[in-house]
Amino acid sequence: MGHKIWTIVLLLLCVATSFAQDGPKIKSIDVRGNVRVSKQAILSVVKSKAGDFASLDQLTKDTDSIRSLGWFSKVTYQKNVENDNNFSVIFEVAEYSEVREISFVGNRAIKSEELLKLVTFAPTAGASPDTLRPYNSKEATPTARAIQEAYRSKGFFARVESIAADKYNPSTFVIEIRETIIGSVTIAGITSTKQRVFNRLIKSRPGETYSRGNWERDWQRIVNTNWFEDVRPSDPSREEEDSGVVNLRMGLNDAQNGQFMAGLILDPRSSLAGSVGYSTANYQGTGQSISLNYQQPTIGLGGSASLSYSNPFIDSKDTNFQASIYDRVILRFNQGLNAGNTSLTDQYSERRTGGSISFSRPAADRSIGGVTARFERVNTPPVGTATLNFVQQDGEVAAIGFNKTWNSRDLDLDPSRGKFIRLDIEQGYSSIRPVNSAASPVGSFASTKVAFDYRAYFTNNKKVRTSQDESFTVNAFRIRGGVVSGTVPFFEQFFAGGPDSIRGYFQDRFWGKYMAVGTYEYRKPVDKSFSLVAFLDYGGAWGGYSGVNDFSQSSSPDFKLSYGLGVRLRTKIGAIRIEYAFTGDGQALPVFMIGNNF
Repeated sequence: MGHKIWTIVLLLLCVATSFAQDGPKIKSIDVRGNVRVSKQAILSVVKSKAGDFASLDQLTKDTDSIRSLGWFSKVTYQKNVENDNNFSVIFEVAEYSEVREISFVGNRAIKSEELLKLVTFAPTAGASPDTLRPYNSKEATPTARAIQEAYRSKGFFARVESIAADKYNPSTFVIEIRETIIGSVTIAGITSTKQRVFNRLIKSRPGETYSRGNWERDWQRIVNTNWFEDVRPSDPSREEEDSGVVNLRMGLNDAQNGQFMAGLILDPRSSLAGSVGYSTANYQGTGQSISLNYQQPTIGLGGSASLSYSNPFIDSKDTNFQASIYDRVILRFNQGLNAGNTSLTDQYSERRTGGSISFSRPAADRSIGGVTARFERVNTPPVGTATLNFVQQDGEVAAIGFNKTWNSRDLDLDPSRGKFIRLDIEQGYSSIRPVNSAASPVGSFASTKVAFDYRAYFTNNKKVRTSQDESFTVNAFRIRGGVVSGTVPFFEQFFAGGPDSIRGYFQDRFWGKYMAVGTYEYRKPVDKSFSLVAFLDYGGAWGGYSGVNDFSQSSSPDFKLSYGLGVRLRTKIGAIRIEYAFTGDGQALPVFMIGNNF
């Protein structure tokens, strides 16, 4: 019985095979509609061959394979029945037009000229019509990715919505871009600051393309004013950025900007002094600042008084105006309370009476240009009753200066990354009157001073700072230098030495027409208010007047070295620096200062 069943199965298979072999076959395969793409290139991806039995499934796959070449906007096939009941297959293709022009729609943050460089199928400028090639859809994905990455690299967010031929001009391909825009910007918190001030500080505007970098700079700009506490910018999620609209929020509270101060201060330029004063920043929420101060040094010489005013927004272009008048005493060659082997009475003093005004204006996103003018009458009375051997000159100085600043630091008061570069050029005029026999030259002179200040900050912490109280481990570098052309009085030279330049040496210990000082600091935070510091200073000043008492001076570069350790305390009155410096000359002196070094 089993043998009969297998015989029947074999007969059925033979009949089925006979019917299949009698089915229609493909007699020929051809391509129509191609202009620039060769027939051979198209048929190379077609699996169906002449003589094969016709398979609708395979012909559909062949159509998809031709379409995957990317050159065609449309691919179909036709089956034509021949007289012998076999088929001829014709693949109909429609090539994309040749690319003559690229047009961008929706881009505002990045110019079309810059985006065009990222388009892989863009025509070469000045190419002849014969060299133009049709668009290939396979190039759309890498082009879209390159454009979106260009936006991300600049801090923007955008999506390429489509790349397609223009309906009315097929040789022009339109790339449609959807940039993420700002829906709203709001201020939250307790503040009396006028809205017009926030409009100057926050440059991100509703309706503009959202930039994470611009929003971070808005936060930095607000923090750097020191008018506010607990500044908290919102951080849009990736989902919000991808949605095309983000709503921004800046949380903050007003700081205590009006302060009355009275007490003792330690200033390396004026020794221990009694001080009384009043200052207010962001006066009545307008951004204006006023400061009035009076100091009385404990060693006599009379008091010092100053009055200053600033307004950072005097016009629509954010021009900053500053003015001050003063009558103050400056002590040079002083080490504060640590006078070492030089007493406080063996010093040189200057009383400067005058005023200054300055205007500065942002020239670009990270740069500021400014002009300053000052006039001072300078007297140099001796300190105490000792007869001193130094250049004692009185006179008047008038100067006008121009400066340019580039600032890419994340925070001005506590930078962790970025650079600060400032260049100053000042044209001065001085009238020198002799006070003693060492006061030559005498008369009226013109001079030009050129100075630069370069600072750089590096951290291995890749995180973007989000709180004004947060510090990172930082390697900080500073290089300063200057040169004077012409004749200047002693008090108009460059000076080096002291807590802000070469620590461990007396204040302004080195002087001259030339100056160069380099500083390195390693800053390691222990917590939000306490940091450890290691430092190295190297430099000096030279080429000026001869010695003052026991302080000899060099006519050529004679750089000095100092190094040491210290701590920084962050308080509401500013950073307090306590350091211990060792010099290359064998001295070891403590340093105490209020305020950052750089």
